[in-house]
Amino acid sequence: MSPLQRIRNNLGPGLRRIMHTLRFIRLSTVVAGTGRMLHSFLFVPDDDVPRVKPDYSHMSVPQRMFARAADMFDFKIVFLIGLVFMAFSLRNVIAELPYLIAERKFIAFDELIPIFDLQSQYFDQISSGYSDLTATNEIRIRYSALTTWTRYAPIIYFSLLIVNAIAYTLMVFATTRFLSVSAHLRERTGEKARLLTATLVNLPLFVLLLYAKITHYYTLILGLALLYLAFVLTLELFLAQGRVKRKAAVIFLLVLLNPAVHYHLLYYGITAFIWLFFFAGALTRRIPFRRFIMSTLLYVLISAVSIGVYALFLFGADSVYSSDNLNNVAPVNYFLLENSSTPLHHVLALNLYSPVDNYYFQSYLPPEPNVVNALFLVVAFLPLVYLLGSRVIRRWERADRLGLMYLPVLALSLFSIYMALGLTFSGSIHSLLIDNIDSPFFQTTFGSLVLKAFQTFVSVIRFPHRFQLIYLMTLSLNASLGLLLLYKAVRNRQVMLNLRQPVTVLKAVFSKRAFLYMLSFALLVVPFFNTTLTRTVIVSGDWNGIFSPFAVDGEEILAEIVQDDERVFVAPYLEHNNFIVDEDGNRHRFIDKFWIYLLNRPGSYYGLGGDALNKLNSFLSSGRHCTKISGG
Repeated sequence: MSPLQRIRNNLGPGLRRIMHTLRFIRLSTVVAGTGRMLHSFLFVPDDDVPRVKPDYSHMSVPQRMFARAADMFDFKIVFLIGLVFMAFSLRNVIAELPYLIAERKFIAFDELIPIFDLQSQYFDQISSGYSDLTATNEIRIRYSALTTWTRYAPIIYFSLLIVNAIAYTLMVFATTRFLSVSAHLRERTGEKARLLTATLVNLPLFVLLLYAKITHYYTLILGLALLYLAFVLTLELFLAQGRVKRKAAVIFLLVLLNPAVHYHLLYYGITAFIWLFFFAGALTRRIPFRRFIMSTLLYVLISAVSIGVYALFLFGADSVYSSDNLNNVAPVNYFLLENSSTPLHHVLALNLYSPVDNYYFQSYLPPEPNVVNALFLVVAFLPLVYLLGSRVIRRWERADRLGLMYLPVLALSLFSIYMALGLTFSGSIHSLLIDNIDSPFFQTTFGSLVLKAFQTFVSVIRFPHRFQLIYLMTLSLNASLGLLLLYKAVRNRQVMLNLRQPVTVLKAVFSKRAFLYMLSFALLVVPFFNTTLTRTVIVSGDWNGIFSPFAVDGEEILAEIVQDDERVFVAPYLEHNNFIVDEDGNRHRFIDKFWIYLLNRPGSYYGLGGDALNKLNSFLSSGRHCTKISGG
């Protein structure tokens, strides 16, 4: 033991907590500074347009009320909507906050485990990637080091609310920017109409995402929101609009600071895919060719630098990661690919793989798909009908760059459906490569490089159903565009109310805008509440008992375990949908990693990872204790 470690162990728990808090404050300062810099980049418009104070004098009282409410609606209100929704869905947890902060009660579900000691459960694991505490490769803590600290026990209950509200706001902001790319839409739709449309469409999609990925809210949900924004800004970069250098700098930060490694690789893949469409637009002079070449060079530069920086951190000399050890760290085999491939009807129904469904149905997908959610895909095709109907395919000037930004996203949406099918479709890339892996092509040098690249891609992405998240993103953008065009059509064809005559509240409610938005809200939000389980989980206040705070019993047994330095505590692997049944027939959920973290003693966690010694420890363990195995 080094002198530094000896001094650290001799420090009292209070002083250690102070040191951890100071380190957390320093990390929070860096994150806050980065957020302020991004805000200055993103929320300052390219063109400074003077704001004119609205005039409500010619309006009646009900119309003035709706107009003032619309003018007050901004991204602060969007953040408040997300915060209120999270507080409502976790209101029973908030009621127990005094006990949770005092660590007299806890919440734990699947892999959402509080971090009780920052040194052993966070800093030590991100420094090497291998945890002596759990005897396995803590890959999710290392690659998501930027946000895993939000699971620290004193703040996890607040970060559940704030981080998810920020993610929802970023999703709405990215969609609003997407709707503002085309001058055709900016001239014919108001800023508030675009913002409200993005808010309405993203609300049910956020509920769906939260239901499926709440256990990884700090990586998968927040990371997808950052991917939303990086993707939309990349569209603007390819269109050579505005200050491309500033956009390139923001994209670089968004990609580099994304807390999920999957989104890093997915970003490069999907942006390279849509670049082909914009290259065709540059060749046909829909985009200024020289500016497009500059944008492409900036895109290549930020991609190369971000890949290099992230790979240096992830695969550094002090890490257990390497190209040869990748499959051992994150094992991928045929059965994993088969179990994580999504049937077409579930993809179209927006049924994401969810630990909540696994908890109730012993399967990550529900028994029956929620087919009515395919309505989003129908709305997403409305812009295509508009483009074909207005002959924009032959006369691009009528819609500016509306088609040029819509068609690549639509193609990416269909491509993500194809990739999410995995081994459920015999014509998928996964099935074709597996069936033809012994072909002469893959014996050549070029073929072996292609196979190696695909193997690395699969090892990082791991699950084909990750592409459902890309489908969700593209659906959000195109469905918002379709709804906005529907609003435009209603506005152009509906008779205006006579403002000089008395207008009742009923007429104001069913005016052109209010009626359309209420109809949109009913069509796009209600489908997510048409299943009893979804409605029960969201409305219950503690996710139907999943996040119900609980106290820890059996202090005598825990004290015996902690005092025993010669043995290691091995918990049964029951973190998902398994239960322990007592003599009275009551079921108890047992999460092994929670107890290892709570006791903060070396254990053996049979979770994610392919370390052979860890599997051997778990296999040979029996009873409550087992002798610790060491060696190679």
